Amino acid sequence: MGFVYEDEELELTYKGEVHKFRAPSAYEQKAMAKKFKESDEKTDAVDLYIEFFKELGLPEDVLGKMSLKGLLDLFAYAVGAKKN
Repeated sequence: MGFVYEDEELELTYKGEVHKFRAPSAYEQKAMAKKFKESDEKTDAVDLYIEFFKELGLPEDVLGKMSLKGLLDLFAYAVGAKKN
C-alpha cells in the first residue's frame, strides 16, 4: 500500500464548545503569507486572520471574540508550528 493522504481535521474549543475546521493546504498557507507581505499599514492583520479561519470552517462570531494573541496561537497550531 502506498502513501494515503486525508484532509486533516483540527479542533478549537471556545467556552467549552468544540468547533472543527480543516487544516490549511500548502497553497492556502502560501496565499496567506503573500497577503501579509503585500499588506500595508492600512491593512488590519486581525481581518486577515479572521478571513483565513473562516475559509477553513470556523465561525466568525467565535473568531471575532478572540484576542490577537489567541488568533496568532491558533494560526501556529493550524499550520503545525505548535504541537497539535
